[in-house]
Amino acid sequence: MNLDWDVHTLPIATDVSMKRTIRLAQPGDMFVLLEPSAQEAICLRQRQLALQARFGGQPHELVHLTCQRFTLGDESRVNGVIDRVVGLHTQPPLDLVAISLIQFEHAFWGSRLLRWQVRVTDELHCFCRLVDDILTQAGATVHYPWSTSWENKSVTALENVPPVDLDSSLAETEYPHQLFDVCQVVLSRIADQSVFEILAQARLWTQK
Repeated sequence: MNLDWDVHTLPIATDVSMKRTIRLAQPGDMFVLLEPSAQEAICLRQRQLALQARFGGQPHELVHLTCQRFTLGDESRVNGVIDRVVGLHTQPPLDLVAISLIQFEHAFWGSRLLRWQVRVTDELHCFCRLVDDILTQAGATVHYPWSTSWENKSVTALENVPPVDLDSSLAETEYPHQLFDVCQVVLSRIADQSVFEILAQARLWTQK
């Protein structure tokens, strides 16, 4: 999962796709994650294995798009946030399209990541703005404000990848391509370093 101490000694991660620095995740931080169906997760694993054969590294478990990371100063508000996130089940599924691959040095995980960069559609933008509204109304501090953080978004495919020359390794014809349909919203929290707990999950509305 994609995931921040004294403000003067805060470790940071440089996300070159967002052209800014953001603090590393820390225990207590919460996340709103967008996930595929179980069936699509199987297809995604095949894509990961194909990339692994080409670039090395290890497949990232539980492929997802991080919609938002946030903190709550008042623990009594957690149940309210859970109720609001579960209420997102009335929203229709979202279509995620990969438009390129990017490399990302992530200090939290201590490795180089290979990620699919996804197209930010109006539907995705509006959905994540809705999530921001829900969180801020509940008194949360969001770490990725939609107005400044949505120029680029990405989904981790591989971890521990050696440096690669993506420009010379990838043919332009490989992108864009369908990545997955977002079928589920998950609320999680860091319990300890690299240990996460699931607080709530909701399947998005579908006519099927």
